[in-house]
Amino acid sequence: MVNLNFPKPIEDPAHFFDREEALAAISEHLKNPQRPPIIIKGERLVGKTSTLNVTLVQHENDQSVVLRLPQVNSRREFFDEVLSGLDLHFPEQTIPFERATRTNTAFATTLEQLLRAHGKELLLVLDELDSMFHECSPGEAQKLLSTFLYLIERPTLPVRFLFTMSTTPQQFIQSYLSPFLALSKFVPLPFWSFEEIRDFTQWLLGSYVRFDPDALQLLYQGGGGHPYFTKALLKTLTTPLLNRLPRINVRKAEMTQAIESTVQEQNVNFALRNLWAAHFTPEEKHILQQLAREGRPVPEVLLTRDEPKQRMALHILLERQYLQHQRGDIWFRLGLLYTWLRLWVPLEPEDASDRSKLIVNTRVRTVQIDDSTLTLTEQEYQLLLLLARKRGEPVSREEIARLLWPEEEEAEGVPEDRISKTIGRLRQKLGDSRKNPYFLKTVRRKGYMLDHVRLID
Repeated sequence: MVNLNFPKPIEDPAHFFDREEALAAISEHLKNPQRPPIIIKGERLVGKTSTLNVTLVQHENDQSVVLRLPQVNSRREFFDEVLSGLDLHFPEQTIPFERATRTNTAFATTLEQLLRAHGKELLLVLDELDSMFHECSPGEAQKLLSTFLYLIERPTLPVRFLFTMSTTPQQFIQSYLSPFLALSKFVPLPFWSFEEIRDFTQWLLGSYVRFDPDALQLLYQGGGGHPYFTKALLKTLTTPLLNRLPRINVRKAEMTQAIESTVQEQNVNFALRNLWAAHFTPEEKHILQQLAREGRPVPEVLLTRDEPKQRMALHILLERQYLQHQRGDIWFRLGLLYTWLRLWVPLEPEDASDRSKLIVNTRVRTVQIDDSTLTLTEQEYQLLLLLARKRGEPVSREEIARLLWPEEEEAEGVPEDRISKTIGRLRQKLGDSRKNPYFLKTVRRKGYMLDHVRLID
């Protein structure tokens, strides 16, 4: 079996699985004479640091000076760290720190003179570039970004940049300095596919461990294709079983138990807590918590309530592969995150504003809002009942037409304005505004949806 020294990043290329395409792309970009910034981009703990480590091992040579910089909070700190690193490499040189740190031009001129004198190229390496920008003040972030751009665009300066990044900082998007993104070469590190998880377990564990098909599928669902969490699951799974060598057969029950145990392991708990705290917006957290509360796949419209911010948050979670479509509904792709939310995060109750005010009681055929009883026609009551029984889901105009006007052989035969007027009258009795309804909402291209309702059937 391969020893990955989990949870530390990999440094030995012999212990590095897959990512050949990423390594090849980085190598190609490092040869580019225009010296574009190279950004290894992927989610937290997806293997960016390991990819960075292996890249540096593979590109050790006498022509380059590699400076691996710590996180800095200002341009002056960046200047000082770079010059201090070069001072260690070239102790015989006297570096004019005070003069070199005054302006971008002075700094670049000092670097160029120093590197040209020794026939060297400088590779500046910075892990988690986005975290650094989040910690900087807006003013210092702008200064740092302007310095990066200045160094990149100075054609005679033998300096290259190699970064890792999880998310694109807002400064890169909103600033007039956003050309940084256009100049950069991105090397994406996506989550592993099911086939890659299967190949990884075979590469890592060899013939010592065999997975039943259901157990292997559960491993993929639990780790979501995320390398760090997949390795965590395998460590939890295999550590207590090693005394059963030379062969371990993993069944679904053992894999289920491993998922429950892994979220309680200190390193994994810390990683998930950090992910939750720093890498999800409030809207994204709301969707994840709502799913965890439900404990089952949920229709998209029920998660977003057809609100723009929620739709955007869901789109981002799907794009970042924390959620997935499952038979038309939405569910977790990273099963460990779901389990962790259930065990460790208090799942927020629905806001007071979201609690049911509308009560439809079919036992006594009454409709109430708070303490007021509504008077509805039979047609309005049947329409409300249809919507209440499908609360949170859109009901099409065709379905409404078939219920209320069964004498029409084709739903298309019911005039559009007849349905609209019936909806309008019901909405008026519910006290809803047309532009911003609280109970009876219009779902674009899908029909109508009733929300904030309790059905007593």
